[in-house]
Amino acid sequence: MPKAPELLPGSGSSLRQGPSYQPTLFGTRDMGQVLPFGAFVGKGRVTGERPLAPRPSRPRVRRTVSTNQQTLNFITPLAPPTTARQSREGVIYCDARVATVEHRSLAAFVDFTVIALALGAFVATLYSFGGEVVLSKQSTPVYVMVAAVTIFLYRLLWCLGNGDSPGMRAMQLRLVDLDGRRPSRRQRFQRLFSGWVSVLAAGLGLFWALADEESLTWHDHISRTFPASRE
Repeated sequence: MPKAPELLPGSGSSLRQGPSYQPTLFGTRDMGQVLPFGAFVGKGRVTGERPLAPRPSRPRVRRTVSTNQQTLNFITPLAPPTTARQSREGVIYCDARVATVEHRSLAAFVDFTVIALALGAFVATLYSFGGEVVLSKQSTPVYVMVAAVTIFLYRLLWCLGNGDSPGMRAMQLRLVDLDGRRPSRRQRFQRLFSGWVSVLAAGLGLFWALADEESLTWHDHISRTFPASRE
């Protein structure tokens, strides 16, 4: 049987038979599928466009930075050398060599000999006036206290004078700070009191020089001073 004609929408009562095709908007019979690029662009520039004139160069103006201009603190400034050195304990910054344990021991022996002679003169004076020195449980702590006070006053004398003791002078030693300069009176007082800490800690602060990298004791580290050779 013949196929019934299809009724297309919008065509009213008109009837068309078979499939319908919409014609193309652009004709392509005379033009290929690839358009030639030279038809639009010629010699490296678009046709019809005016050549660009060279821009005149502007003279460079040197800008001056105002001294009142503030800066942002993104990076913290470096600390001065003195502050950086103080943050590192026990580091010697000079060429002075630390005195050996033997020289320091001999210097201490000379100083204690001077103290012993002073105590001997005191005891001799006591005997000359008819007194006696009797060692007992009650008197022994007193004698130890007298000896400790004598040693303290002896060391205090050289701290006040800001000079080296006879023992250090006899061994050709001098006290310097970590920068190789003469220590201040304050550093000598720090060395005096920290020396008692080294002794009262069962002598551990003194023996620390045997294991320390710079051969410094506790009171050397605390006072930031050390005995060095005078050469």
